[in-house]
Amino acid sequence: MNRCLFVVAVALSALSICSSLCYASDNPAHYLKTEEQKASAASIEKLGDKGLYKMEYSADYRLDEVLKSGSRTSDDLLKFLLAELLGVENSQAALPSFGCSAFAVRTKSGDRIFGRNFDYNQFDAGVEGNAAVLMRVRPKEGYSSVGMVPGAFAGFGTDSLCDGETDISNTALFPFLIMDGLNEAGLAVSVLWLDEFPTSQDESGKYDITTTVALRLMLDRAATVEEAAKLLGDYNMWSAFPRASFHFLVADKTGAAKVLEYDNDNVLHVFDANYVTNFYLNEDVQALITTPSHHDHGLDRYNKIEARLKAASNVLSENEAMALLKDVSQKPGETGTSNTRWSVVYNLSSLTAKVAAAQDYDNIFSFRLKGDGGGSSGCNHGFFALFLLPALFIPALWRRKH
Repeated sequence: MNRCLFVVAVALSALSICSSLCYASDNPAHYLKTEEQKASAASIEKLGDKGLYKMEYSADYRLDEVLKSGSRTSDDLLKFLLAELLGVENSQAALPSFGCSAFAVRTKSGDRIFGRNFDYNQFDAGVEGNAAVLMRVRPKEGYSSVGMVPGAFAGFGTDSLCDGETDISNTALFPFLIMDGLNEAGLAVSVLWLDEFPTSQDESGKYDITTTVALRLMLDRAATVEEAAKLLGDYNMWSAFPRASFHFLVADKTGAAKVLEYDNDNVLHVFDANYVTNFYLNEDVQALITTPSHHDHGLDRYNKIEARLKAASNVLSENEAMALLKDVSQKPGETGTSNTRWSVVYNLSSLTAKVAAAQDYDNIFSFRLKGDGGGSSGCNHGFFALFLLPALFIPALWRRKH
C-alpha cells in the first residue's frame, strides 16, 4: 500500500509542477470569437522572469480585409481590428516613442543574420513593466514567420499575460503589432522611428496601409528585398503616429539589404544600406528638421555599429551580433526612448532567432521558425512524460511482484 501511495504522490507532484508553469490559458478571454483565436491565446507561455513570452498564432487575422480597410492612423487600425476580430468598439491607442537599432551581416560560414534592438519608453504606453512576445504565425496563404510584439501596445505588462486575471482578448491583434520578424523565405524586416514628416500618401487607385500593416504585408508576401520594396510601392503609406515617420531595414538570405524610407514629400526612397538607427538617411530631409533635439537621433548608436561592422568587414557570429546589440542598448529610464525592451538576432539562413529580453544578456532564448513545438497551453508533453511513465509502470511492476 505504501508503494501505491508513493505512485499517487509522484503523479500529484507532476500535476503540481505543471500547474505552476505560467500559461495564458489561465487568463480570461471574453471577447475572442473563434476556437482558433482561443487556441492562439491559450498557447502563450512565459519564458524566464523578464517578460518574454512565446505564442503560436493559428487564427485567421484577415490580412486582405485589413489591407482594404482604409486605415490611415493607428487609431483607425485599432478600431477596425477590434471590430473585425473581436466584435467590440474601442478607440484607445498607445503612442510611445521609439529609438531602435538594426543591422544585417553574414557569419564566417556564410549565414545571413539580422540584429535588432527595440527601444521605447514603456511609460508612454501607460503600462508597468514589459511584455515581449515572440509570435509564430502560419497563414493559410503566405509565408510562415516569427516576429516580436511589444505587449504594452495592447495593454499588457510584464506578468499580465499569465496572471490569471487580465483579459487577454487583445492578443488577437498581435499579428498587426509586430516590430520586426523573419519569414520562411529568409526575409527579415524591422521598423525604426523617424522624427517629424509623418508619411501620408494619397495616390488614387491604391489602398491605404499603416506602418505595422506594412510589416505584416512584407513578411506574409515577400521573399526578397526587391519584392518587399515593390509591395510598399503598391500601397499608400500612412504613418501610424501623427508626429513621426518610420523607415524599414529589410534583408534577405541572398545578402541583399536595403533601407526603405519616405521623404517629406511622401516619396519612397530605397537606400543601399545594411545598418540604420533613427535619423533620415536622406540628407536633404535631415536638413529640414527644425527641432534641435531631433537632429541626429541615434547617431551615437549608428557610429558604434558602423565602426564595428567596418572593422569586421560585415562578418559577425551570432554571439558577436548580440554583443553589438548589447553595446548599443539603451538603459532603463523614465524619459526619452532610453529603454531597450528586447534584442533579437535572426538567422536568415537557418531560420532561427535568439532573443534577450529587457537587456538580460545572460539569458538568451533560442527559437526555430520550423520544427519547434512553440508555446503550449498546458504542461510540455515530454516533461510530463517523465512523471507519467513511472506512474504507469510502477503499479504494474508492483502487481507482478505481489
